[in-house]
Amino acid sequence: MGRGIHTTERLISPLLSVDERLIDLPPEGELHVTPAHQQHKLIIFLEGAHILTCRNHPPVTVRAGDALIHPRRNLQIYKSLSPKLSSRIHVVRIAMDVPMLRARLSPTEKPVFPRLKYAETQMRAFVRTYFNDCYHLSGFLTPHRLETVGRIRTEIENQRPGYKLLVSSLCFDLIVESARLVHGISSKEGADPLPKAPIAVNLAKEYLIENFSKSLSLDKIAWEVRLSREHLARIFHQCTGTTVFEYLTTLRIEAAKTLLSDPKWMIHQVGEKCGFSSPTLFGRTFKRLVGATPLEYRKRQLEDVRFHITVRK
Repeated sequence: MGRGIHTTERLISPLLSVDERLIDLPPEGELHVTPAHQQHKLIIFLEGAHILTCRNHPPVTVRAGDALIHPRRNLQIYKSLSPKLSSRIHVVRIAMDVPMLRARLSPTEKPVFPRLKYAETQMRAFVRTYFNDCYHLSGFLTPHRLETVGRIRTEIENQRPGYKLLVSSLCFDLIVESARLVHGISSKEGADPLPKAPIAVNLAKEYLIENFSKSLSLDKIAWEVRLSREHLARIFHQCTGTTVFEYLTTLRIEAAKTLLSDPKWMIHQVGEKCGFSSPTLFGRTFKRLVGATPLEYRKRQLEDVRFHITVRK
């Protein structure tokens, strides 16, 4: 049985929904997932490592940070990497309703908003063109895309006015970037190189994403990107509007949200795994940034869980 959290539906067409899905995979056996008839999906893996086989494709190992472009009615088969260990599949799924044939208006029917109808048609055509096969995108979650996933989660949690519009926009961003990566058009040929400061900032972000669970100092982070601590602190704030350690704390809190959705982890274990030096610091920081204690957040997420049928063999 799969569990869904952070779910929202009825987004801007052709988007159907976006959610986080958690599925426990037993040590032996397989998990078979067949999408609905019209649905294409972009699947982003947040946790774990598994062997994935799609129809007419050889098996691949998917890890946290990878993504999968998944066309309509394409069977996915998941297996644990180790026959002795159970594992968890934790993904963000963006589902799209894209019929194979373009919908036509009847002779007497006129679109109320013709420009919106045109935009929807263009998006459906884009998905049909670039999501026409199963593609594995290794290392898809760059710092920018990880921030986008975090914003989607936050908007769904808070549900402020217009959140579905913003969630749709963020999903479109990920969809277009994934398609460009697959077809080798993620950057312009001959484009001017990025200024030195943003490159250093991105290197620092990548280092923080890979090492947020460790005890870090500004000196250590600056050494990794070959800058002085003062210079790194200055350009990081200039480029992001936040400090290095505010960004690091945000990464840790987002990782904690992911682990809190799994009841097998005790609250103090979540804090330890996310790099907090003490349960008190974890609880105080989480409360300040999220507006709820870790335990309150966990209870709220479990109350909002949606259960889905999965097929195992």
